[in-house]
Formats: sequence, C-alpha cells, structure tokens
Amino acid sequence: MRLFRKVLDGIDVDPLLAQVKAYPADLWGVDDAWTRGKHFPGTGKGNAILKAGLAKNNVVLRYNKTPAGLIPDGTKHWDRPPMAVLTEARPILDRLVTAVRGRTLGRVIISRMEPGEEIVPHIHTVQFGLPRIFHTFQIPLQVDKDVIFGCADSDGTVEELWMRPGGGYTFDNLKYHWVLNESHRRRYALMVDIEIP
Repeated sequence: MRLFRKVLDGIDVDPLLAQVKAYPADLWGVDDAWTRGKHFPGTGKGNAILKAGLAKNNVVLRYNKTPAGLIPDGTKHWDRPPMAVLTEARPILDRLVTAVRGRTLGRVIISRMEPGEEIVPHIHTVQFGLPRIFHTFQIPLQVDKDVIFGCADSDGTVEELWMRPGGGYTFDNLKYHWVLNESHRRRYALMVDIEIP
C-alpha cells in the first residue's frame, strides 16, 4: 500500500453508526457550506453531480465556513449543531487526533453513499502559494467489501482499497481519488481533517 496509510485500528464504530442511522433523514444535506461555490478540478461534466451528491449525502459536524463566509473567531466555534447530537463522534475524533499527533481538528463530516452510487475522480486543491495545513483521514463506519476507494498518483500508480470499518486511514487528497459503492448497503464514513505540525 503506497497511496493509502492505516494510522489507527480497533475503533469501536458501532455506537456512532447507531446514532448516524437514527439521525433524521431530513437533516442530511442541510449544511452545504463546504460544497457551495467549490470547484472540483478535473471532474468535467461530473463536477455538478459530485457537488450535488456531496451536499445531500453529508452531515457536517464541524466546519470553518458558513454560507456567509469564514467564521471569524477561531476554531472554538467550528462545531455545528449535529456535533451535539452525534455525541459518539467525539471520542473517535479525540483518539484519532492523539494517534496522529494532530494540532488542530478541522472539518468533520459524516458521508453516506447509496448502493450503486459513486464519487467521481476528483482532487482537492490548496490555493497556489499557500501551505497545506490540514490532512484528511477517514474512519469507515459501515463499508462492505464491495465498496472501493481508489487513488491515482501522477506516475500512473493506481491503488484501490477496501477501508475496513474500525480502522483509520489517510491518503493524499491532492491526488485523484474516487469511491464506488457496488455493495447492497449504504456506505457510511467519517471524514476528518487534522492539522499536523
């Protein structure tokens, strides 16, 4: 495994998964600040589909922007209302930050994918000239073996991985990556950005 790295194992995801499954359906996709106006380079016609899918299939627990812009007074106000409801996320986040020796917890999102859905190949960007601050991690909550996460390097290397629930994984999201749910169940994952010193 060259493009993915496992950073944590043995996480009990069942309590959080139970809360996520009980979370009201009409509250998924309510907070779309993190996809609003965002460009996903290289996705072509899939760009609009990707943005729409990301917005409707996520619950934002933590983020530094509102539809009106950046939250002005630091990370203490990044938590969104779902963080107070999906309380089982906090011990997982604390454990992950400790395991990777993180400095600051950034964006936290619960993502779901229906059977047959895909997130098309895309990359995340850092504004030219600015340093990369946050690194992305994933904690699979419910991910069957027929859910494939792929990543491609500029040298032509392609890796596809089944992210086993209860593990913590990282990859370089500045490289093309994608997800395909070919299973018969929803896929749920916890996406986390952490500042690494």
